[in-house]
Amino acid sequence: MKLGSLASARPNYYDRNPITIAGANSQNITGNTVTTLTMYTVPASKKSIISLMSTEFYATAALTGAGAYVAGYWQVTIASTAATSNIMYARFAKTAIGDEQFHPFSPSFCLNAGDILKFVASGVAAITGGNINILGSFGGTEFDA
Repeated sequence: MKLGSLASARPNYYDRNPITIAGANSQNITGNTVTTLTMYTVPASKKSIISLMSTEFYATAALTGAGAYVAGYWQVTIASTAATSNIMYARFAKTAIGDEQFHPFSPSFCLNAGDILKFVASGVAAITGGNINILGSFGGTEFDA
């Protein structure tokens, strides 16, 4: 019996061909923009435990416009129900070049085969100038279902 195992024929997830998964992408976001930056779909016959997510904003050019901001949010779509939920939302409204924000998030949730995790960035119509670089990244463990 392996250390930490229950007296069961089914081994723990970390004994079922685990591999580390990670994804990240960044892009400059301006007004009237909605962009999917990172997307991960759990492969058939697999499950995944997501253990790290983050969002980072960096002003590369000053935002202008009343009420101007960009947002980044993580979404999960459950394959069996096609239901989508936002699980982390961050908003950035700073206007000086070089302003930045970092939002780390340490979740612990399991995704099944076909489930989708994605990071979406958007810029509101109020942005009349400038842009923000936004980065979304995640990490976890994928294993046999």
